[in-house]
Amino acid sequence: MKSTELYDEPLVVAFAADHPFVERDMVTLERIAQEPYLDRLACEFRDTFIAESAARGQTIRFVARSEREDWIQRLVLAGAGVTILPAESVVVDGLMTRPGDAPSVWRTVSLAVPYGREDTAPVRAFLAAAREFDWGAVVGRS
Repeated sequence: MKSTELYDEPLVVAFAADHPFVERDMVTLERIAQEPYLDRLACEFRDTFIAESAARGQTIRFVARSEREDWIQRLVLAGAGVTILPAESVVVDGLMTRPGDAPSVWRTVSLAVPYGREDTAPVRAFLAAAREFDWGAVVGRS
């Protein structure tokens, strides 16, 4: 596979609109650990988040777990707890988010093409468009 990096995406803390986090500009890991936590089992950052929490001496209080992204986000929206997720992965309208303070928890979004396939005209055009696109504007960065 030949990959092209498009943009970096941080994880954010997600919570209901009436949660006290709405008053904050950023949410610390220590504050997250004080809340009921809704665990996204399919999250590629789950192990990193748990390890970062342990390294800071924080114990996360898991109250529900699911591989279904929409279920976890609907529970968050209903006020059952908080979760972390990639900034552009919010799928439930009304969910509030704030950045967290864990600098090592982010992902790079890339486009991958099997070797040999990148030489076709349509794929070359698609890759060129992806490379030229202003991804920063879409994900809230300049």
